[in-house]
Amino acid sequence: VALDQATIDYRVLGPEDSPHPPVVFVHGILVDSRLWDRVADGLARQGYRCYLPNWPLGSHTIPANPDAELSPQSVAAMIRDFIDKLGLADVTLVGNDTGGGLCQLVIDAYPDRVGRLVLTNCDAFDKFPPFPFTLVFALLRGPVSIKVLFEQMRIKALRHSPLGFGLLLKPDPQLTASWLEPARTDVRIRRDLA
Repeated sequence: VALDQATIDYRVLGPEDSPHPPVVFVHGILVDSRLWDRVADGLARQGYRCYLPNWPLGSHTIPANPDAELSPQSVAAMIRDFIDKLGLADVTLVGNDTGGGLCQLVIDAYPDRVGRLVLTNCDAFDKFPPFPFTLVFALLRGPVSIKVLFEQMRIKALRHSPLGFGLLLKPDPQLTASWLEPARTDVRIRRDLA
């Protein structure tokens, strides 16, 4: 879906003629929609239409437009634009991690777009991002520092440590490596992340 700030790659699971309101997932930073696969698969089997976008949060493969602002408020507006562009109504918005914080911004600024909100462990209020990830984000100050940090994260033990994905999920080595690959190898994705 081509939006003003970026083109959003997404997948859809579940019946087109679902009697249930659509479900839109919002992942956190440095992961993509595959984080939600098991949940979306289960909901789709129960008849829900699920939308799994890859937001421009560092693991996306389509760079944002060069002049795009990617502040949390701008990404929240992008979520609204995604919902509008697809003509979705009465959406159930599901978010975790940074995505949960973004969902809170969406319902604050655009409450008419969302019928329900489901939040799992997520950022909120003055803990956006929470410790210890404030340390990691402090290192993400430009394409060079991002590349250096992500080159180090090629080491599985570091990638799966508490400074990587270790506190967040039961890591799958291939999946976590693929989440870091776009920012590690594409300067345009590093620009989006900076």
